[in-house]
Amino acid sequence: MSTGPSKLRIINDRAALSHILRAGEISRAELEDLTGLSKPATADLLSRLESAGLVQKQGMRSGGPGPKAQLWGVRPEVGFAAGVNVTPANIDVQITDLSGNVVSQHQFAACASAGSGVRRAIQAACITAKISEQQILHTVIGLPGALDPRSGMLKFAPHMPAWSNYDLIAALDLELDMPVTVENDVNLMALAELDGGLAAAAENFALVWIDTGLGAAIVIRRELFRGFTGGAGEIDYLPVPDRAEAETGLDRRGGKFGNLLSPQAIAALARAHGLPGDDPVETLRTAARTGSASGHAAFLNDLALRIATGLSAIVTVLDPELLLLGGAFGVAGGEPLAQLVRENLGEVMNAPHGSTAEVLALGVPSPTAPNRQAKPVDGAPVEGIPAGNALAGASSLALKHAREKAFETGSVMTG
Repeated sequence: MSTGPSKLRIINDRAALSHILRAGEISRAELEDLTGLSKPATADLLSRLESAGLVQKQGMRSGGPGPKAQLWGVRPEVGFAAGVNVTPANIDVQITDLSGNVVSQHQFAACASAGSGVRRAIQAACITAKISEQQILHTVIGLPGALDPRSGMLKFAPHMPAWSNYDLIAALDLELDMPVTVENDVNLMALAELDGGLAAAAENFALVWIDTGLGAAIVIRRELFRGFTGGAGEIDYLPVPDRAEAETGLDRRGGKFGNLLSPQAIAALARAHGLPGDDPVETLRTAARTGSASGHAAFLNDLALRIATGLSAIVTVLDPELLLLGGAFGVAGGEPLAQLVRENLGEVMNAPHGSTAEVLALGVPSPTAPNRQAKPVDGAPVEGIPAGNALAGASSLALKHAREKAFETGSVMTG
């Protein structure tokens, strides 16, 4: 019969901890109003949470006509979360406490051994933060590829040979000896936008990453859609015809979407319009800034037409309300490129412009999402990283899991 009260206590404790995290610091009276508990029950709850080492007194609030109010806050050192972003060149690590404050952030050169490289990076970050690895409650690792949940193998990542062709999940679990989640890097960027960026109000959207590689994250009903083998959003392999006006020698009948939007292909498109192609990102940035100049407008529209042709598949099948353009080229093109993609979507699909998704570029403020700081679910913002960043998404997701672990039983002791 004792399980009933414990379950109710855990529910009340977790609700209170969630309210305290959102507020940062809170008085007993404020927590009483938020939870609906009586004054004695709220006081008892805070006492239990303090005894369990989950909350602490944060000082007093003054300024009102009555007595000063005692403030409470979550003890951030209860546990920590580690976000990791892996690229072919670097391993970036950020460690946050449970309040979302960054306690350590480092970048390390990638090495041939996947698991040991991440562990050494985390160990170094822990030393800087003056914590032990055992205090990290969850780690999320972002990778440029798709992880097959059935085999644990990384797919669609030819530029990451050290991380491919073996059970990556098993290797990381063995090497790190801590709870680990591995996620596609573009998916993590989408989570960052969902939590506190341009997609904060969206139900269904896609984030399209146009950089040295091409990929997309699909979000349906505010949840990531990964597909049966984890490969949803690998639009690099989508067969798409080249509808650009300028001739660059690519297959007009249909080649890989990634071939149309590679840096080399975009550079060739710029040259076909009489523009410099040595730095295609800068050429695109210039074209977006001065689109009326000779050659710039035509280049910008041709690139938008290529993007829209491929994205018409996403719009037709999923009917999202929002498409986000990211990566070096999505950001460089900015609002002018996003607007042209939207217009070309309507023409490619033979549909009115108003019936297609809204298209926005990362890095461009939107009236519907003015706050671009990454915010993890049910808590304070993760400081130090802008939204639209894989490390921000990794930190946000790791923090969510870490909080669940730290608060799973509230003040009820187990074991």
